Amino acid sequence: MDVAIALQNMVLAAEAQGLGSCWIGDFDEKELRELLGIPEDLKVVALVSFGYPAEKPGPRTKKPLEEIVHYNRF
Repeated sequence: MDVAIALQNMVLAAEAQGLGSCWIGDFDEKELRELLGIPEDLKVVALVSFGYPAEKPGPRTKKPLEEIVHYNRF
């Protein structure tokens, strides 16, 4: 949980400074340990990459609230 909170704050801070980010949760931990020399006693939970995006996409289209919210029944 603490890692998720920390990564969320890092991603928000990056966005505020004009940086893009990508939160990575699926990776080969053994390969990553070998590549970066991470000791066995540490657990790798997630990765995040930062950089300047080549483009800034607009907001995505969202479903109307009536399609995703139900009150008291479906």
